[in-house]
Amino acid sequence: MHYNRNMMVSHNKKNSSDHSVKSHSLIRIFAKLAWDRIGLWIVSSLSMFAEFAILLILLQVLPGASLLRIAIILVGAMFSIPPLYAGICNAVIKIASGEGGTIADVFAGFQKYYGPAVRLGVVNGIIGVVLAANIHFYSLWHDKFAHIALVICVYVVVIYGFTFAYQMPSLVMQEQGIFDDPDRKARRGAFAAIRRSAYLALGNPLQTLYLVIFSFVLVVIGKLIVVIGVLFLPAYLGLASVLFTRNLLIKYGILPPYPDIETGDPGLHIN
Repeated sequence: MHYNRNMMVSHNKKNSSDHSVKSHSLIRIFAKLAWDRIGLWIVSSLSMFAEFAILLILLQVLPGASLLRIAIILVGAMFSIPPLYAGICNAVIKIASGEGGTIADVFAGFQKYYGPAVRLGVVNGIIGVVLAANIHFYSLWHDKFAHIALVICVYVVVIYGFTFAYQMPSLVMQEQGIFDDPDRKARRGAFAAIRRSAYLALGNPLQTLYLVIFSFVLVVIGKLIVVIGVLFLPAYLGLASVLFTRNLLIKYGILPPYPDIETGDPGLHIN
């Protein structure tokens, strides 16, 4: 089934068919899975930080000017970090769908979605550079037009940042065919994932704000308590993003409702 604005509008007129769960229930699901699969999250997060460590070591040992070394490291990050994050999302999707979910699924997702994840990372990198350059440029000017342009650029950054949390789960799910119709294949690729993420974020501002705040809290805890950050932060961010994305897809009828939705404890059936 394709995901579009029409689906949003039609669904909003049928609140009785909404089988999604409230944000606080998603946090309970998150807490249960965060504990039940603690070994998976530790291995996944350590793998991510191992990549960061290798990149930082290369930054120190590579010859050449500082800007050149930084550029090389950023390119290396685009080709290594997004695929591993896609693998984490792949494992979470399997867990949330009742299909298991192990460290093997993380590395299988890394391999299977390597190309699409890298392209998404490159697109985000280009967009980030363009937005940063525009903000820097307009901040140097002091006329009215520059101030208006600067406000617009900051607004775009905020809106785009809100879509960011949905992008990788949307990418992995679209590559799995979740958005396909029986007789038509849904669009693939980085721009399709960004577009779907924008629909989710703009159509559900309150849940998106909840996800952003919750992710921010996780990042703050990870920075204050380094051990937690190293052992859990990347995997927990992926877990939260997938759960919130999946919940919205249930809302719009793209994914089926939780099996025990009538029990008042939706989603917590996941082992």
